[in-house]
Amino acid sequence: ALFSIDGKGWQGLIVSTFGLHLVYISDRTASRMPEFENIRKNVQYDFMYDRKKDVVDSAYDAVKSRYAILVEGLPYE
Repeated sequence: ALFSIDGKGWQGLIVSTFGLHLVYISDRTASRMPEFENIRKNVQYDFMYDRKKDVVDSAYDAVKSRYAILVEGLPYE
């Protein structure tokens, strides 16, 4: 609903799954696709973060597979 509002200042009531909202629009900037060179470091960081997370998750899964994990209060199989 926010994207269909023209103008600035107080707007509303906007309906969402969280209820009704009164919003203040102070400025509007058109979206654009950034040049790859401007976001290269972010892309590299995100890639390395995801790769590291996959490796760590695999290591935890390998260790976890060697143990029976029992949670107090839950039935044991």
